[in-house]
Amino acid sequence: MSVLKAPAIKGVDGASLTGITAMEYNPNLNQLLALGLDQRVTYWNLQSQEVLRQLQASYEVEVNALATSMDGELVVVGDDSGEVKVFTNVDCRLAHIENVHSAPISAIAVSPDNSLIVTADEVGQMFFWRL
Repeated sequence: MSVLKAPAIKGVDGASLTGITAMEYNPNLNQLLALGLDQRVTYWNLQSQEVLRQLQASYEVEVNALATSMDGELVVVGDDSGEVKVFTNVDCRLAHIENVHSAPISAIAVSPDNSLIVTADEVGQMFFWRL
């Protein structure tokens, strides 16, 4: 195994991202999604090492978890309020929002066939969402 140091991930405006709290790699699109402390998801093309776009996941609460569907169609985030948001990948449009957790979201996963989203919170509650 060899380790390569990548350049700092920059935002669309050229500024460095503030503290990365979560990352998700999508091999089908060769994209890395990075969640920053500023609550933005930055889409980064690994081949060109360029920022493709940014998504403001929240303006009010801290976003803790990030997942993407294997086909690259959806991006899912979860926050401190227990809210789960599903965005479309291409245009960053909010497609769905749910708030059933009573604690901050700590983890999100999307099934390989893109039929399920699983969310978990800090008190151990899990929910399964059919797509």
